[in-house]
Amino acid sequence: MGNNQARKRILATYIQNTKDNKVRNKKRVIVDAINNTPLDVTTINFGGSYIGARHFHSICFVLRQLTNLTTLKLKSNGLGNHSAIKLSEIMRNHPSITHIDVDRNNISRNGAEQLLKMLCQNPNIITLKMTAKAASRKTFKKISHRLEKNMQINVAKPLQ
Repeated sequence: MGNNQARKRILATYIQNTKDNKVRNKKRVIVDAINNTPLDVTTINFGGSYIGARHFHSICFVLRQLTNLTTLKLKSNGLGNHSAIKLSEIMRNHPSITHIDVDRNNISRNGAEQLLKMLCQNPNIITLKMTAKAASRKTFKKISHRLEKNMQINVAKPLQ
């Protein structure tokens, strides 16, 4: 499938997902990103765009399709626990993601615990930026420990 066909399919899926999630207006920033971003993009920065939970859920399919994505910045987007759970689900098996920023969102203990599970299932993730108060002290320590372990795993990987 060519890039234009893939882009059209991704955009059509995003639009359908906005309908399914009862999102009235498509976020221009997301439509522009789909139309103008190469499919082999490695970094997406939605930081400060205030996507909100419904729009985030609508773009999850798009994120799944970007198999070269290494960095995802979602700082200050009004995301909560449900979004953290959805993010955790889609990034658990993502082949290239290494850095995720969900700082300054409305993620609390449940969301932080799901993000911890994501880190355990995807050792490629070596950076997770989030507000410390989002997690209990115990969960935050577990996240920090897991990130250190993931870093060690990645350093020990043989060159391919």
